[in-house]
Amino acid sequence: MNARQRFLTVARFGTPDYIPVLSCDGINGPNMHTVDVWQKEQRFPRWVDSSQRWDEFWGMSRVKGWVPGGPGEAMPGPEVVKRDGMYETIRYVDGRVVRRLIGQTATSHYGMPQFIEFPCKTREDWEEYRDRWVPEGDGVYPEDFEVMVEEWRERDYPLGTAVVGSFSVIRNLFGTNLACKLFYREPDLVSEILDHYRKRHLDIVERLVREVDLDYAMGWEDFCYRNGCLVSPDIIREFVVPHYRKQTDFIRSHGIDYIYIDSDGYVEGVIGLLEEAGINGLQAFEVRAGNDVLRVRENYPRFVIWGGLDKFAMDEERPDRAVGEVRRKVPPMLESGGYFPGVDHALPPTSFWRTYLYFMAEVHRYCGNPEGIFWRYLPDRYRKRVSST
Repeated sequence: MNARQRFLTVARFGTPDYIPVLSCDGINGPNMHTVDVWQKEQRFPRWVDSSQRWDEFWGMSRVKGWVPGGPGEAMPGPEVVKRDGMYETIRYVDGRVVRRLIGQTATSHYGMPQFIEFPCKTREDWEEYRDRWVPEGDGVYPEDFEVMVEEWRERDYPLGTAVVGSFSVIRNLFGTNLACKLFYREPDLVSEILDHYRKRHLDIVERLVREVDLDYAMGWEDFCYRNGCLVSPDIIREFVVPHYRKQTDFIRSHGIDYIYIDSDGYVEGVIGLLEEAGINGLQAFEVRAGNDVLRVRENYPRFVIWGGLDKFAMDEERPDRAVGEVRRKVPPMLESGGYFPGVDHALPPTSFWRTYLYFMAEVHRYCGNPEGIFWRYLPDRYRKRVSST
């Protein structure tokens, strides 16, 4: 089997030759701030300096995605409004204003910027924004797309595309506080925005899903926090379920069975509603928020689970807690099927790489997974014990 076949087998609750350990930037992929701390303070190998080498070192299979999208109207770079010590306040041309660490990018530092302003405050703002910043028409596919299609036909890795989020779309336009109120104050506006993004997205990806045999589709939400979803079950059933159902029916009509979303926070309360919407998987099941993948599996036996192993167990220099986390959860989850083991989000810079080393050795052992270079950094006595079990 290759990486693509293993991915699809697990997603379909089958039994591959061994279980893949998936990599995806921001989840199990490297946060380069953490890697930098490990290399400067903990003697982590300096040659592990990219996503590709991270995957090679830890024996991970990368999940890749592609979404067509032309430039629309070219968006100029952000304006620096203020610098204050280590921080800068920047204004994007679409109206967003954020405060962040100077030089921060999506993978360079751990954490999120502080959001100060958002593009929209009123319906009029949305109407001005609507057609300016979303690509449409000719040019959303590159000129060499047919070449890409031919290359993808020979791929040995999982490849997918996106579905449009729901609450996350409204939140990114209006901010969390106003977004939560809009569902009650201006439900017609919410429906209009979701319809706009969904219809345009499905028009754009129609060629992609028709010409390429894709393996999954994925949406981004982050609509949960530590105590549950930011909106009520009634709101999800009224707005989110039909929004996703139209997408999942379309996606499945093109042979893509595995459709999952990403959300932080306590997600267990929304899984049943997601299943109604045609979503059959989720990542990352943060432990500190109260999620328990063993409980999820008991309640939702055919829901694909990715993650759920406590990243903060790697904050302890001794590996006992991290190894115990693997031993308690991974064997029963693998036995039930439909499980991709991994930490419950990207590793913070407070973690210890040698603790993660033993954690990954245990994960690979239970998965029967021989991949990775990390094995050579384990003591001989440990490697012999692992190889004999």
